[in-house]
Order: sequence, then C-alpha cells, then structure tokens
Amino acid sequence: MPRDSYGIVDTWFSLGVRATGSHSLTLDDVFVPVHCSFPWDELFRGRPADSDEPCHLVPLFAVNGLTFGAPVLGAARGALAIAAAGLRAPGEPPPSESARVDYARSAGEIEAATLLMRRVAETADQGRFTDELLARGSRDSALAVDLLVGAVDRLFSRMGTRGQAETQPLQRFWRDVHSASSHGVLRFEPAAMRFTDSLLSAV
Repeated sequence: MPRDSYGIVDTWFSLGVRATGSHSLTLDDVFVPVHCSFPWDELFRGRPADSDEPCHLVPLFAVNGLTFGAPVLGAARGALAIAAAGLRAPGEPPPSESARVDYARSAGEIEAATLLMRRVAETADQGRFTDELLARGSRDSALAVDLLVGAVDRLFSRMGTRGQAETQPLQRFWRDVHSASSHGVLRFEPAAMRFTDSLLSAV
C-alpha cells in the first residue's frame, strides 16, 4: 500500500531487536486492490498469481529460517572477532590452554553453521523445493542457530563480568543472538517433527 495509506504505531520494544523497526501498521477504511494482495497459502507455496520472478516463486519454508538465522551468523562472527582480538591482546599474558580450546570450538561451530545455512540458501537458489528438502532446510537452519548460540555463549562466558559492560560490544552480540534465536521459526523441535514426517509416513 502507498505510504500515506497507513500509520505506524510504536509497539516494538523487545530487548536485542529494537533496530528491526517491527512496529504495528494501522489501516482505517483503506481499500486494498487485488493486485496489491495475495492469498496466504500462495506465500507458503511460492506461487503468486501474477509473477514469474524467481524470487517470488520460493516457498516460505525454503528461506524463512535464513531470514532470522543469517543475522545470528553475522553476530556470532562479530563475537568471534572480539574473542580473537582478546587472545592476541598486546601486553597481556598468553591465553590459557582452555581459552584457546574454547575459541577453537566456537570457531568450528560457527563454520559448521555457515555450511548448513549455505546449503539451505543454495538449495533455494537452485529451485529445489521438494517436501523433503524443505524439511531439511528447516532442520538445518534451526540446528545452525543452536550451534551459533552455543558458540557465542561460550565466548561470552570467557569474558566474565567485563564482557557485560554496556560499552562492550560482545554483550550486544550475545543479546542479539539470543533474541533472534528465540523466534519460533528457529525452534528445533517443530523442525525435527517436520523432518521426520516423511520417514514415519513411509513405514
């Protein structure tokens, strides 16, 4: 709808995701023409009525995990960069073996999550939208974010209370990761149920 057709009400004050601007839109006595709307089911199936553009032909479940998972990945990489700088801090004593082990494990988990999410994106880009691949994509996105949350938690814990200072960027990454990962689309249990549906239906 044209911008002058709706109002915006500030209703979004959630910790960690305030910058998304996810406020409420209000429309009073506004006529919505057919060409400005689409059936909800078509969104899920990726079959809009009047478009052949590839980006409009992607089922929602093929990419909705990436919508929230990609920012979590970026935040995790930011947290890892801070941790790396801490390991190499000039004038500081050499890091302990346990600190190096924690860093390596978190780095590996972030790389593993990257590979999972890249496969989801590449599958969607290739237009491969079978029920099995959609279910795998949901599982991969949720699993990737679980790995990222664990990696950031480990790095954040290493910083101790100094990492919780308002001026410390690591605490922002930690908040962002936890806020975004709490979205329902990234819950592993529903993704697991969907992933195993085809397995059980074949029994």
